[in-house]
Amino acid sequence: SLPSDYLAFINQINGAELFTDGNYIQKCKIYSIQEVLHWREFLRNSGFYPEWDKFLPILELQDIGQLIFNLERYEKREDYLLYPDEFNKYFHISFTEWLNNYLLTNGSEFWYMNS
Repeated sequence: SLPSDYLAFINQINGAELFTDGNYIQKCKIYSIQEVLHWREFLRNSGFYPEWDKFLPILELQDIGQLIFNLERYEKREDYLLYPDEFNKYFHISFTEWLNNYLLTNGSEFWYMNS
């Protein structure tokens, strides 16, 4: 199962590229469902991380990495949106909230901003 807000987004817009004109801090590529499946299979076969069955890469942030759903955590109703850094932090927000914050900050890494 996948988060309903993500499913609604992917059903309406099967992938997107944001802030690609060079005037913004961070480009973002939200994967189409075909790209999600490609990246999941690629990472599963890479042998880099043995538990790729529970992960689903959903988008790529330029110079940062992929944002990933942890499907096991989602099913347990825990924070499931994984940030790709050395600490493997989970966002305490949904995909839609993450996307809204990203858009409102013009592609900035809003998660590092003080509130």
